[in-house]
Amino acid sequence: MQILNNKVNETPLIQQLAGTYHLIGLSPITRKPYSGRAVLVAYGNKLNVIRTINGMTITGTAAIKSVAANQPPVLRMCFPTNEKDVEATYLWHFDLNNNIRLTGEIHVSNNKNDSPALEAFFPNATEFLR
Repeated sequence: MQILNNKVNETPLIQQLAGTYHLIGLSPITRKPYSGRAVLVAYGNKLNVIRTINGMTITGTAAIKSVAANQPPVLRMCFPTNEKDVEATYLWHFDLNNNIRLTGEIHVSNNKNDSPALEAFFPNATEFLR
């Protein structure tokens, strides 16, 4: 990650985040566990997000955001569902093979008083073996 003038240079990181992931989580709406697939596609300094869970595909967007000066940057994702719009905030981590994993909190938009649910993205091994 490059830092220029106290700001993260997002483009190289966005390129590195792009890829196919296995997705697991707990629904912020139903509180039931789920698993599926997510594809992050880079365009400029943002990502298009394509999520497929239980055979239903939804799309959204993601971008790197600064939360506070003394906090690491986060990946903010927004996407609609059939029931309500959902937002998520993720931190990224690197595994021993230098693959990115995302873990974060997911919640219904404009309802931040409810306790958030959790979600994790694990790299699709064949996609990231380059």
